[in-house]
Amino acid sequence: YSNDLIAVEDSSEASVSDDNGDVITESTADVFIPTAEWQEVRPGQAIPKGLHVRINMETGKKEARLLATQEEERKESPLDRIDHEELKEALKKIKNDIKAEEAVQAKFR
Repeated sequence: YSNDLIAVEDSSEASVSDDNGDVITESTADVFIPTAEWQEVRPGQAIPKGLHVRINMETGKKEARLLATQEEERKESPLDRIDHEELKEALKKIKNDIKAEEAVQAKFR
């Protein structure tokens, strides 16, 4: 019996083949109920079509959630957490450090 994810249509049963090629029929009463948050998908649990599915590399477990809209994906961007003024100041400091380093190098050439 494999740990494959099973995508199902609207029906009362789903079929999956095990490692030996035998067809196993499962009740979809144990169908994954998706939400906007990542949830673990249990081995053999059927999931509906159209979900975002991943394997958590830290735990090795399969997880799924509803697909995020483009607006929601933009909200999750790590770039949103950057303070742009702070970034500008950091870049100015880098430029000043480079100029100071070039001045020291020119002195000893």
